[in-house]
Amino acid sequence: MVDLSLPVGPGTAGVSYRRWTHERGHRIISRRARRLPGDGFFKILRNYVLWLGGMRVVRPEDLPDRCFLSNEFFSLSVHTGTHIDAPFHYGPMSEGTKAKKVLEVPLELLHAPGVIIDGTRAGRIVTRGYVRKRLDELRIDSLEGVIPLLRTDLDLVAGTSSYHLDSVALAPSAIDELLDRGAKVVGTDSWSLDAPARDMLERYFKTGDGSCLWPTHMHGRQREFIAIECLANLRSLPSSGFVFSAFPVALREAGGSWTRAVAELPDQ
Repeated sequence: MVDLSLPVGPGTAGVSYRRWTHERGHRIISRRARRLPGDGFFKILRNYVLWLGGMRVVRPEDLPDRCFLSNEFFSLSVHTGTHIDAPFHYGPMSEGTKAKKVLEVPLELLHAPGVIIDGTRAGRIVTRGYVRKRLDELRIDSLEGVIPLLRTDLDLVAGTSSYHLDSVALAPSAIDELLDRGAKVVGTDSWSLDAPARDMLERYFKTGDGSCLWPTHMHGRQREFIAIECLANLRSLPSSGFVFSAFPVALREAGGSWTRAVAELPDQ
């Protein structure tokens, strides 16, 4: 089993974090116990009085090792770290129908044989011709029931400015090449399927051309596909012969969700 996920934690851009430590946990749970689910007004009032008097508190001496449980709180976008983009992320409609949110994406699409498209020599944008050439080299005609994964090795600079400034885009026409061959899911170890946000925005402000803004994502309004972005360790995989899995956290009303992506290699 190969882990293909990019860890997220304290210090990751766009992430706020706090922790209940083991040592302070008893104080926090004592405060939480002032008002528990199902408590009515008078029960809550009584709990507060007892807590203030020190009679309704969890004491550290009553706990193993004088420690309670830890807890962590993360606040971050569903598009931080390794994540899935459902069609709803691209727009309200896809192929003329209501765009699917995360919980509407069939799970069987996210567990399938994978194939690596080596984009390390493609430059800043992977074109349709480049994708066609790589697939021809692998003697792959059909991608029906297969998940193509674009390898750029950008995960090697995750956590630096280069991760966001040097991302490799997959052109809308390249997406078409994959979809025309039967693919429904496309993955990348780059920050996005599109060019760096800085490049797109500066081009837009210079030209006033809205087509500069997230063109590959916007293409998902015309042709439905699921994207998996911010993958890692694709260089650890063979070109084919592995099974890829990336199931989303079950978030309601979301156009994206975090995932722990993995690849299963055949027994040696």
